[in-house]
Amino acid sequence: MITELKAIKSIFFTLRRTISDTINYMLYFIKNDNKNIGIIILSSGRSGSTLLEGLLSQNDNIKSQDEILHARNKSYIPYNKIISKMKQKNYSHILFKINSFQLVEVQGIKNPKNFLEKLPRMNFIYIKRNPLEQALSNIVAYKRRKYVVNVNDNNEKEKVFTNMEEIMYWFRRVQYHHAFEKYLLNDIDYIYVDYDLELKNSKFHQKVTNKINDYLGISKHSVQIPTKKAIKNYNETFYDWESIKEKLSQNKETAEYLEFID
Repeated sequence: MITELKAIKSIFFTLRRTISDTINYMLYFIKNDNKNIGIIILSSGRSGSTLLEGLLSQNDNIKSQDEILHARNKSYIPYNKIISKMKQKNYSHILFKINSFQLVEVQGIKNPKNFLEKLPRMNFIYIKRNPLEQALSNIVAYKRRKYVVNVNDNNEKEKVFTNMEEIMYWFRRVQYHHAFEKYLLNDIDYIYVDYDLELKNSKFHQKVTNKINDYLGISKHSVQIPTKKAIKNYNETFYDWESIKEKLSQNKETAEYLEFID
């Protein structure tokens, strides 16, 4: 009975969000005075999109709408949801985060590539991270139930257990998402951000932010670090890390990515 009530509640709120989104969507076109430009950060989970969002949203011209297609924002017409958030006073650019898996697995969009291509006045930023470190970050976030570590948070956390089976599951899932993202962005103009080279070290944050501002054609701004690394030291994060690392070095799929692990 409780499960059925939760399902009914979920349907009700999804329907209510859909109706609200559709009304705002219609107003967007009826008024026809919107000059806002959209920005989508496309990525897969644990690739640095929240960090990049935090850096970009420090610009007074940019209004962030966070993960627009997150499960908590589920809508029967997700296209309308994005358009309905495009009109914002006092901002020239509206920023959205989209994790690639959300398009199909969460929102149930049948043709996700066509969905992205039809979004009006949209700029795309694609951020990618090496798949092994991204897999490990997913494991830590999932087990600690902590997906964002803000600069003022206490970063002292208990160690977590993992094994090769779990790591390979997440590793292959990340690789699948990377291939899917490559398909989605084919024939779409975008700017690429390499997490390992441009975001992992905070000394490059200003440089990558300037690069994106130039791409968007908006004024540069000084940035402050909005988040901290969830993993600072692998020996302090995982039990028996040296043994795991040895197994990763002997695995043909993961060995080449160990150079990114520090």
